[in-house]
Amino acid sequence: MIFLELIRLLLCLAVTVLIGYSLLVIILHRSDALSVAERLSLSYGVGIGAAALQMFIYYFLNIPYTIINLLVFWAPVVAVGLLLPRRTAQPAGPKSRLSLFEKFLMGGIALEVILAFLRAFLKPLEAFDSVAMYAIRSKIIFASGMIPGDFFTNMTLRWPNPDYPLLLPLAQVWVYTFLGGLNDLAVKVLFPSYFLSFLAGFYFLLKRFVSRRESLIFTFILASIPQVNRFATNGYTDLILAYYYSIGVMLLLLGMKDKMIQRMVWGGLFLGFAAFTKNEGIALLAITAIVSIPYILIYLKRRGAKTMRQAVLSLAIAFIAISPWLWTRARYGLDNDVLKLHGALPERIIGIFGHLDRIPIIMYEFQKQFFGPKKWNIVWIIFFLLFLANIRKSFREETAYVSVSIIAMFILYSSIYLIIPVDGPINWFVATGVSRLLIHIVPLAVLLTALLCRERRLIEAP
Repeated sequence: MIFLELIRLLLCLAVTVLIGYSLLVIILHRSDALSVAERLSLSYGVGIGAAALQMFIYYFLNIPYTIINLLVFWAPVVAVGLLLPRRTAQPAGPKSRLSLFEKFLMGGIALEVILAFLRAFLKPLEAFDSVAMYAIRSKIIFASGMIPGDFFTNMTLRWPNPDYPLLLPLAQVWVYTFLGGLNDLAVKVLFPSYFLSFLAGFYFLLKRFVSRRESLIFTFILASIPQVNRFATNGYTDLILAYYYSIGVMLLLLGMKDKMIQRMVWGGLFLGFAAFTKNEGIALLAITAIVSIPYILIYLKRRGAKTMRQAVLSLAIAFIAISPWLWTRARYGLDNDVLKLHGALPERIIGIFGHLDRIPIIMYEFQKQFFGPKKWNIVWIIFFLLFLANIRKSFREETAYVSVSIIAMFILYSSIYLIIPVDGPINWFVATGVSRLLIHIVPLAVLLTALLCRERRLIEAP
């Protein structure tokens, strides 16, 4: 029985990767925007995101989630993806052999991934949010064979944050469908698999900015952050959001830099998946849209008009991907338990001026995270020292894009704690939430650290 479930679980992962890879091949047809390795590294995230979006659209079409109904849609996509002739990015020159140091780094990254899988399967889903906000919804949907008709008017309202997007619950239903039943242990394969895809995608895209050795160094730094490791196994959405958002930003930036619309399109789709993962993803999508406009106008003047059109198209794809969920949330008046966004946000924003006394508390809790090696080792200390020592270089071309994005994220997350109503001390809310929010920011902080080291010629360019 266990062996059969293992086979079904491996089949689920293989089909997911195959769907993602086929989509990448079709959209990148006759383009060398991404190499085969880059496409493979991104295939898992694309496959899960596409499957979740498909399942949500099935809700409007009233199509049950049987294995046949789910796969029949993807069969022609996979067939075309496998048969379509394609171009792939060619290396600039002959590959050099891995040094001993590089092998050490690869071994360290592999060890972190293996440990993440082992920790994930030590116990089933049991963390509060992973059960109360995601697992319970996935089980309701799976037991019903589809999203029930009264799901948004009755069922989901009984659990925290009914306005949270459904990518993770639907991804869990995707796994349950392949397994043929509920399994709180096997479904946790989703999270370390995201971790693996995250590290692989981050490494291959970072190689477009810095050399192979440096890409391995900074990928190892990202992989070894204790807080990132923890959220690669506990069933929360924060690492998934960080994955889709940071990879989306990197693809969008590379597309604007190298004038490749295909990369920008995929960047937009990843940002759409981020918005379908968690509410913060919608805000991060808005930040990316706002940051992209001045970046193009200021730094890409010679080809600004064309790049602007391409960026608008890419971001439009992101908004199209999330639009079914936004419509559903508005249609049923789904509200957030903490922010109470429905009909009250303007008053909350104005109310910021009455909560300015919270600023010292918020700053104190943030710095506890920045200087807390137990969760973050020394990644934030390195980042801030390098950023402050290179303020001018931090706002040059592509470094400016990443820097402004990070600053905007800090402002956004700090502002949240000036808006939320609290019955008790604000420091409890900040202390319990900041460490999770920083997971969304840290991949871009590692990317900016790599870019600044390159600008100072501390490391090699690709």
